[in-house]
Order: sequence, then structure tokens, then C-alpha cells
Amino acid sequence: MSTFIDTPEFRNLLYSWPEKILAYLYEDYYELLLKIAEMHTHDGATAEDAVQEVFNDIAERHKELGRSYDEPFHKYLIRAVSNHAITLYWKNMRSNIRDTRYYYTTQTTRSAEKNAEEKIIAAEKRSFLKVVVETIPPREKACFLMKNEQNLKVKEIARRLGISAKSVESNITRARRRLKKYGSNLN
Repeated sequence: MSTFIDTPEFRNLLYSWPEKILAYLYEDYYELLLKIAEMHTHDGATAEDAVQEVFNDIAERHKELGRSYDEPFHKYLIRAVSNHAITLYWKNMRSNIRDTRYYYTTQTTRSAEKNAEEKIIAAEKRSFLKVVVETIPPREKACFLMKNEQNLKVKEIARRLGISAKSVESNITRARRRLKKYGSNLN
């Protein structure tokens, strides 16, 4: 950094014509200040925001900065850019954490709502199936339930009910047709 920015003449120009000083700082120091900000933020866009905020602060506080000689102006620039960059970095981190939490809580809520909805639909399907099964004639119903709930083979059902295997198969087929007819929207 040049020693010009640490002279009383520079401070007087800053006090009187801040636009000229800001143009000078932008031309000669913007890239250097941007690198300093990027060291803290690890992000080019956030670093640019930090440097722009410092330039805005200089424009707003030009009279105060033009009068004070407490520290060299180049140290003020470096400190201000570093502080702004660190502040923006942490704001972005907190924002990212909030966004991540929001995403996962909404996903969890959505999946819980979806699971509850699926359970309600499954319960409704079961109750509807029970109503439909109750309308099936007793022999068809017995064959169908033994086949689907007890997982018995056709020959075992025929033996238990004392009917032919062909009769069991036709009873099961008729029961399935009835279920399909009344519960065609069921899976």
C-alpha cells in the first residue's frame, strides 16, 4: 500500500472530496482488499460484498475518518475489510445452518404427514375390503380367506372343506372377481 493514504493531505481530501478518494481507493486498492476479504470468506461474492460495505462506510463516515489520525489509514482499511468479511462469513454460515435445519424439518414433517396419510388410506382400504368380503357368499369367502390369509394350497382347502380342488379354484376365482368389481381401485 502506498504511503500517500497515510498522509494529512489524503485525510484532507477524504474530508473534502470523498468521491475522489473512493475512486482512487477503488482503482488502486480494490483487488488487494478483495484478496484480504477472500482469505476470510473463502467466497468471491461475499468478499466483494465486504469490500463494498467498507467503501460505503468510508463514504458515510468520510468527515470523521478525514479528521482522525489515530491509526494509519491503510491499517484501518485492512481491519475494516477483515471485520466486514468475517461478519458476512458468519452471517452466511448461520443462514446456511438455518436453511439446512428448515429443509430437514420440513422434509421430516412432510414424510411424517405422508406416512400418516398412507396409514389412513391403508386402514380405509382394509375396512372397505372387510365390507366387500362380507358380501361374498360363504363358500367363496371360506376358500378365498384360506388361500390368502392362511396360505393354504388348493388341495388342502379342498380336503378341509370336503369339496373338489376344481371347485375350490372356481370359488377363489369368483371371489377375486367380486373383489375386483367392488374394489377395483384397491391395490
